[in-house]
Amino acid sequence: LVSLRHHHANNASIAWRGSWDEWVEQWLSGARSPEYGGSYFEHVRQWWRLSQRYPGRVKIVCFEDMKADLPAVASDVAR
Repeated sequence: LVSLRHHHANNASIAWRGSWDEWVEQWLSGARSPEYGGSYFEHVRQWWRLSQRYPGRVKIVCFEDMKADLPAVASDVAR
């Protein structure tokens, strides 16, 4: 979230200049995420559904799993 906020502040085409609190409120409502088609949460939900429907084509990878065993996750993704 912090990285995305910095991206929005430093990207000339977005050029966000508001406060952190304003940005978070807009992000939670979906107003700061047009690249996701609206709400970030809806974006994630749609990919989750696709991963359930097409498990051989769409894979959800969690940061915690990569941190715990990156070689195993990389191997699984490479299959």
